Amino acid sequence: MSRVITFERGTATPPKFGVKVAAKAGDVTKPVDGYLDRLIKYIPGEAIAFYTPIVAGASQAGWKGQAVLIAVGLIGDFLYLSYHARRVPVEKRPLPHYYVLSLIAFIVWAISINSALATSLNLDQFWKGLLLAGTVFLLPALDDELAARRL
Repeated sequence: MSRVITFERGTATPPKFGVKVAAKAGDVTKPVDGYLDRLIKYIPGEAIAFYTPIVAGASQAGWKGQAVLIAVGLIGDFLYLSYHARRVPVEKRPLPHYYVLSLIAFIVWAISINSALATSLNLDQFWKGLLLAGTVFLLPALDDELAARRL
């Protein structure tokens, strides 16, 4: 499994969950990234592994510590995804909007697990949950729409 979302460039829209797309002549038919695969790939596990243990210490560093932690996480997320995208064949590489959606997913996830950051943004448990659930629900659909328009 690729660590980034892959698309078949010849299709008008990104593949749907469970649909198989025929590869080039001589290649075997391979399953393409569907809804669940994409949901997992928006935030790499390595970004989660970096951010999660540091949250507790950074919460005492105030707003500046939180901002630095988010910035480092965003830069690391982007660099990690672009690194792995270069290892996928050109015709299957993620579309440009994928990186923006991944950064949005990282920010929402970071806010939802970091109580100090959520408090500084005046978000209580309800709003954190709504923000996270809304992102999980809407992000793959937005991905489909942007890919259909090739944005």
